[in-house]
Amino acid sequence: MKVGFVGSGKLGISFGMLLHDKNVSLSGYYNRHIDSATLAAQTCACQAFETLEALVLESDLIGITVSDDQIESVVAAISALNVNLTNKKFFHMSGVHNCQSLKNLNVDSFSLHPLKAFPSVIESPRDFDSVYFSLEGGTYTNRVWIDTLNINYFEINSNQKSLYHAAAVIVSNYLVSLLDFGFLQFAKIGIEKPLAMKVLWPLITDTLSNIESLGTEKALTGPIVRGDIETIEKHLAIMDDQSKELYKALGKHALNLTQHDEATQLQLSKLFD
Repeated sequence: MKVGFVGSGKLGISFGMLLHDKNVSLSGYYNRHIDSATLAAQTCACQAFETLEALVLESDLIGITVSDDQIESVVAAISALNVNLTNKKFFHMSGVHNCQSLKNLNVDSFSLHPLKAFPSVIESPRDFDSVYFSLEGGTYTNRVWIDTLNINYFEINSNQKSLYHAAAVIVSNYLVSLLDFGFLQFAKIGIEKPLAMKVLWPLITDTLSNIESLGTEKALTGPIVRGDIETIEKHLAIMDDQSKELYKALGKHALNLTQHDEATQLQLSKLFD
């Protein structure tokens, strides 16, 4: 079975590298910009196609690895081709869309999404060794093919895809935002971001390690766990309104991870209203 890709961005190239490493036969890449497809093809030792039709004709399984907002237009373009799709299979790698976004192709389809950030193309296929993929809409034959790749994956239902992706965004993108929020507080006392990152990094990595080994509830430390009401009041008193709102929202959720007597819990809760 030959696998081809529509879209040659960071994810498409990275997954192509993984398949090439697994000795999967790749037909190649199609992209609106041939230079991008050529780079992907060179990286994964396959062909760069000048037309979408040529890519589809030469592929048995087609991965759509364009941005989320482009999937619909790609499906429309494929549907308009004068190509028999009966024996073709399709998948996309969007985190938020389920395989219903491919239904107009009227063929077997699924979605396969890696829980990994791609700020750049991976350096090695080994970068996927500890990564988990979500599989949605996979038939038995699709699961058999995925099993041959020897990758980590779990299955989710189609109606769970949006919530699944929201969770991934929270722990990845919003973790970046949260850390930046902390660095900005240091900047206000004259410690700029590069130094703030350096001095806070051991605390950050210790916290992540504790979460991995203990879980979120037991890894939580600080004034909310201790019930230090005066400390939290001092934090809120020194913050501007925007910072205060985010601090309160995070504090309210952190409070849900703790157990205090009823009076202390009520006092803490009022601080975050």
